[in-house]
Amino acid sequence: MLVLDPSVAAKWFLSAEKDDGADRIFDRIQDGESSSAPEIFRWEFQNMLLSAERSGRIEPEDVEEALIVLRDLPINLEATGDRFLESDKGRDANKADVAASFQAAIVDVLMQRTAAAFERKPYTSVVLSGGVAANSALQTALREWGKKTNVPVFIPPPKYCTDNAAMIAAAAAHQGEAVRVDPLSLSADPNLPFELSSLPAF
Repeated sequence: MLVLDPSVAAKWFLSAEKDDGADRIFDRIQDGESSSAPEIFRWEFQNMLLSAERSGRIEPEDVEEALIVLRDLPINLEATGDRFLESDKGRDANKADVAASFQAAIVDVLMQRTAAAFERKPYTSVVLSGGVAANSALQTALREWGKKTNVPVFIPPPKYCTDNAAMIAAAAAHQGEAVRVDPLSLSADPNLPFELSSLPAF
């Protein structure tokens, strides 16, 4: 079975990022080979295309066509996290085991991407940053990979492993009042529906 990553699927539609390996995966799926991806796959893929559209790497009509093509591919989207625990398959699962498996899967993907990046370009070191840098499993995997490949790995102390939201707020603070267009009394609603009515159903 093929397990898909949205960065691979994006290469099917971004001409500047075409890749023979990604194209072969597309052909295998079209030929009927079983494939799956986490449920969030479709949103990550859509976000990649919209970002590419904003930077001029793909035309708006091509984004719409890509979403239709991907929607029609026989890709099995698997529930993850809470959605998995609520499903028939996951209702009796041990939550700690599910969390550990989910973490291991994420670490595995990040390490695969790191290794792939070093195969493409002669980088000289790796820096782990952001909130995810506080994850001990990822730290361990990266340090072991660094020792095996003789690549220096730099990991900051936990107090410097800042979440992206905090970094964005800090950047805004340094820009001053020019970027503060909303009052501090403005509240956030995390339950607002996610809708993109101009795009095809996906």
